[in-house]
This record gives sequence, C-alpha cells and structure tokens, in this order.
Amino acid sequence: MRTFAALLLVVSLGASLCGCAPTPETDSVESIAQLEDSRSDDLELWKHWLQQEDAVQRSRALLALGRVQAPTTAPLVIEALGDSEIGVRRAALFAVGQFGLVPGQSVDASLPEAVKAHLRAADASEVAMAVQALGKLAASDAQETLVPYLAHVDASVREATAYALFRCLFAPLWRGESEQPPTYRRRAVEALTAAFSDPEPRVRLASIYAFSRYADPRAKQALIDAVTDRDELARMFAVRGLGQ
Repeated sequence: MRTFAALLLVVSLGASLCGCAPTPETDSVESIAQLEDSRSDDLELWKHWLQQEDAVQRSRALLALGRVQAPTTAPLVIEALGDSEIGVRRAALFAVGQFGLVPGQSVDASLPEAVKAHLRAADASEVAMAVQALGKLAASDAQETLVPYLAHVDASVREATAYALFRCLFAPLWRGESEQPPTYRRRAVEALTAAFSDPEPRVRLASIYAFSRYADPRAKQALIDAVTDRDELARMFAVRGLGQ
C-alpha cells in the first residue's frame, strides 16, 4: 500500500514538473466541452461559466451554447449580447443565430430583435456577426433589414450579408416551416446582382452563390454575365445558378 502511494506521489510530482498538471484553463475547457457533448440545458451550470471574469471562458461557453441549441438557454445568450467584451458579444451573436437552424423549432421573435442593435456597432466584425445571425433566424423582415448592408464600407460585412440573404431562403426549409423556399424580395435581387460587380472577389462570390441553389429567373442575365468573372469559384456558382 505504501509503495502504491509513493508511486502516485512520484507521478503527481512528475506531472507538475513537466507542466502536465491540470490548470484552471484546462479545467474550464474540459468542463464546457462536457456540457456541450452532453447537450446540457442546465441553466445554473451555464450561468456559472457565463459569469466568469475571464472573457475567453465566457466566449467558449457561448460557442458551446450555440452548438447545443437548447431553446431554454436563449435568455442567457440574449443577456450575453450586452457583454462589455467584443469577443464575447461576437460569440453570443453566433449562438443566437444557431437557434434559427434547429429543425422543427420556430424562432422566438425576441431573438432577431435582440440582434438588430448590433447592426449599429462600431466594429465591422460585430456587424458581420449580427448580419449572419439575422440570416439564420430568417424573420419575415430579415431581407429588408439586410439589403442595405450589401453597400457597407467593409467587405466582410458585404460578404456576410450576401450569405445571410441566401440563408433567409435556406433556414425556413431547414426548420421545416415550408416545402418550398421563400423568394427574394425585389430589392434583394437588385442589390445582390449589383454586388456581382463588387471590387472584392469574395463579395462577388457570395452574391453569386446566393442564386446557386434556388432558381430565380430575375437573376438570369446577371448570372450569364458572371460566367466570365475573374474568380473561378464565382464562375462555377454562376453556372450552377443558371443550371437551376
């Protein structure tokens, strides 16, 4: 028995000396991962991690909540949208958007409304995350809300908006709300096809991609023109859109 205890002591000391001993950081990663893997909806446990002083831990918890997609945790995520740290707010926006991609689960009206305030954020990365979330939530007014951001000064926001408009068609199908995708509003078609001429290749690609899955005859001529785009992926998705 004494020999076994001594062996345990040696192993413990060795782990400490080589830096392999558990740390608060590794403990938090493992604990949050366990909650995520078990798809826990235990509000008290999630509150514990969302109240940590370390912003990285709060962000990790929110990313996990976005993957768990438990509707009962939505109030915690909405509250986190007001966090003082931008990284935490971005993680919260990701998590809110994920509630829009749950098959058979309708979207609570409070979710898109909570996101809209972040469209006025000073940081473009936060605006882009808000745009992405609104696309996934795909509320009835999402297209009208999103279209102006195709003209945003930051290319990452324009790119995110094009993909978000596509998700306005995709998300209702994914949730099982209809058998056919909704259609783009006229302003959305005009703004997306205008973005086929954006100076940034990634914005052109995202805008062309928005027509690549569901047929929209209004974009036909713009897609024909896009077949000669300088970017090979943009050309590929233009052809795919024409095929639809």
